[in-house]
Amino acid sequence: MKFKTVVLCLLTGVSGMAGTVKPFGVPTGIHKENINDAVRLPLVEQGRAAEIVVSERAGVPGFAAEELQYFIEKSTGVKPEIVTSRTPGKIAIIIGDGAVAREAGIDVSALPRDGFIIRGKDNTLVIAGRDAENADVKKNLRRGIWAQFYERGTLFGVYHFLERFMGVRFYFPGEYGTIVPKHDSLVLPGMDIVEAPDFSRRRASTYSGVVPGELKGAAKMEFCNTNMMRLRSETQYIPNMHSLSRIGLAERFAESNPEFFALLGNGKRDNDLSLPGHRGHLCYASEGLKNVVYEDAKAFLTGQSAKSRGVIRNGRNVWDPSAFQPGFFNIMPQDGHAESSYCRCPECSKYYSNGKASELVWRFVADIAEKLQKEGTPGYVTAMAYGPAKEVPKVKLPDNVIVMLALTGPWREGNPEDQAQLDGLITAWDKKISPHRVWLWNYADKHASRNIPGIPTVTPRCVGTYYQRNAKDICGAFLQTDTDRYMFNYLNWYVFFKLGWNNNTDVDAMLDEHYRLMFGKGAPEIAAAFDTLEKLWVERIVGNTVDSPLGPRSIVPSEAVVWEEIYSSTQIKKLQEHFDKAAKLASGDADSLKRITFIREQILAPLEHQHANYLERKSEISDLQIYAGKSVDKAAQIVLVPLNADEAKVRTDVRIYHDDRFLYVQFDCEEPKMKNLSSSKREKDDRFIWQDSSVEIFLNPSCDRKDVYQIVVNASGNISDQRMLIDDEAGKKMDWDWDSAADVKITRNKSGWIADIKIPLDKLGIKSLATGSRIVANFCRSRNLKNVDKEENQFYTWSPYLQLGFHDVTRFGTMVLGDAPLSDGSIVRNGDFTEEGRNDLPKYWNAPRNQELCAGVSIDKRVFRTGGAALRLETDKGSGALHVMQNLKALKPDTK
Repeated sequence: MKFKTVVLCLLTGVSGMAGTVKPFGVPTGIHKENINDAVRLPLVEQGRAAEIVVSERAGVPGFAAEELQYFIEKSTGVKPEIVTSRTPGKIAIIIGDGAVAREAGIDVSALPRDGFIIRGKDNTLVIAGRDAENADVKKNLRRGIWAQFYERGTLFGVYHFLERFMGVRFYFPGEYGTIVPKHDSLVLPGMDIVEAPDFSRRRASTYSGVVPGELKGAAKMEFCNTNMMRLRSETQYIPNMHSLSRIGLAERFAESNPEFFALLGNGKRDNDLSLPGHRGHLCYASEGLKNVVYEDAKAFLTGQSAKSRGVIRNGRNVWDPSAFQPGFFNIMPQDGHAESSYCRCPECSKYYSNGKASELVWRFVADIAEKLQKEGTPGYVTAMAYGPAKEVPKVKLPDNVIVMLALTGPWREGNPEDQAQLDGLITAWDKKISPHRVWLWNYADKHASRNIPGIPTVTPRCVGTYYQRNAKDICGAFLQTDTDRYMFNYLNWYVFFKLGWNNNTDVDAMLDEHYRLMFGKGAPEIAAAFDTLEKLWVERIVGNTVDSPLGPRSIVPSEAVVWEEIYSSTQIKKLQEHFDKAAKLASGDADSLKRITFIREQILAPLEHQHANYLERKSEISDLQIYAGKSVDKAAQIVLVPLNADEAKVRTDVRIYHDDRFLYVQFDCEEPKMKNLSSSKREKDDRFIWQDSSVEIFLNPSCDRKDVYQIVVNASGNISDQRMLIDDEAGKKMDWDWDSAADVKITRNKSGWIADIKIPLDKLGIKSLATGSRIVANFCRSRNLKNVDKEENQFYTWSPYLQLGFHDVTRFGTMVLGDAPLSDGSIVRNGDFTEEGRNDLPKYWNAPRNQELCAGVSIDKRVFRTGGAALRLETDKGSGALHVMQNLKALKPDTK
């Protein structure tokens, strides 16, 4: 017989080691393929198909059989029959690890997880792997993440077979993203294939963003889960997720053991979870706390209930699955572990003050893990090198500790110097925990500053270079890919999972094949468009990335730079031309043309839409103006709106006026819960004053939106002020030496507190005022209360256009120094509904005469956009039943 043999990689597992655990993440990838051309397997020939034999129609093998049947029929037009027992003398495809497969000599017991065997000879093709028993695949596909972790090696084998021998490609679910070549027949050679993934850890976040067809609920889940299943995502979840905020330490010990919690700069312990932000940070020098976490870990790893330890999560006694899985107990600080939350106790300060936070945290982890190991407690302690604990510590880590490293990942490829340093950190951690292998948490997601809707994040080449380069030091990764549009990530995922299965995949060849199969003769133009989008995103948007307590954060360019320079009208036109040319080249190929049109709708159209939105919003922001007169009776009066919420829990009125020397700003902060007010006595320029109930003033007298003065005043009358200098790439330089010399007076009463702030104009660089002088400005409030529901604590802003927090300078409004004009030029009277007429209705507006309908019209002072009021219309009478109108006598035809 004649054989062709291809052996790409065969690595066996490392044998057991002394102690309670075996090495974690050691390479187990297998890519063994023997092809025997002397054997002929006619699976489909002359309109007849081999039968598909599966021991039972349920479970993973049953679903795998149906997938194989579907794609064979779609490719050849012939539908194989699925049977549960083999017909003597008939060519058969045996699916799953059943008795028939074992009779054919198939043994999957020694395969690594997710591996499979494909063997074809003697009129029999067998596809089998390790499968979970009684898994309801169809039901699981319509459920959430926790329903996706079960073994399905046979199904992975079917997908490999479809790709390898039928040319099927799974780019994304549906007719546009699933390539199924047509075959008149399917006659294959003999084969002996063994496959297992190089990366044991292969996972991405895939539930965010609008999916094609705007599917919702279970239908969206099925779409997303089907994609990950066909891309062969990992089938076992290893937890590494902020566990120390997931065992209810504050709920259990806030009162009895306040010493467990970080001693903050205001002299208080961080044990009040009701305050905004990430709360409940810990004192890692506390031996009592360390013992509690040890006892929790021991209880979980030995099978005890959460109730036995009093562990609580969201009001229930439960071990949070994101942090605790059988055999794995995570020990990791919660998010926001940063200078503002560092413990100031004498012992912790020894580490934090010397930049040795990593030593403190890893010593905490090591002490617990060592005690567990000495007592013979089975399992691993997982921990993440994250934030201030990212650096490799000197402390010795017991061999029951396994480590995940959080790094930016592929999107830092535009900065080779940074990447080289971070690659070195991967190698150092891998060496530190040897013989275990480190795995990564990477961020290719639209989060925080880079959450710019509509911009495609198509970066497959960066994904390829990053993971191929680092494959030697890792056992895989979780790729965080939260997005606004699902399809922005489809090609990133495809490359990631293909490389995760086989590190030696030729990425360039794979991408070339993708463009050719998807877009036919239009492939070069779509490839050029995607390469342009990748270059713009990686080099211009996320090219400047820094580490933060919440993970890597990109310093993105200003909105004006994003939409007027990077994704300018000229650049968008060039992208449009690529798609136009692609469609013209593929005009004779109906399938390719459909895909080009579809991808244009999914990738380019959102970019076009957001560019148009920017131009419209730019006009709206320029129209956001107030007039601050030269006396208190001519003061500008505004009402702040909640940031990232619809309804204002409390009202905040702001009055602004000036004279020749000073700018006067008064915040009238409604507060019905004054007893819960959180505000501490602070030194001048305390940088964490924002943690108190406070108000903020932002002033940019030059109107360049780059040189900004910030003044923060808390409810105790303390002040912090600084000058921010913002460059063209939105990088900020903080000048804390600037002194506003502002005079502050705080007045408290039963219903709230008032801050009167008097600011010398010369401190703002204003030597003289002229009527009509303009200052870009914003006015904000942080409502921080103690011992209340988190929803009570809100942030408020004058400009309703902020997207990136209070420092979002490009979306500030403008303050004009001078009396307001008698009319704003609008012929609509009382357009902000602030003037009340009869029957609690807005003045000048006519409501229905029907009393029942009229009751549905009201002025809303909790939900509004500007002016402190909105018009609420409520009815259950159906569409068009309720309307409010105004007669516009000044309206003239053929005018704008």
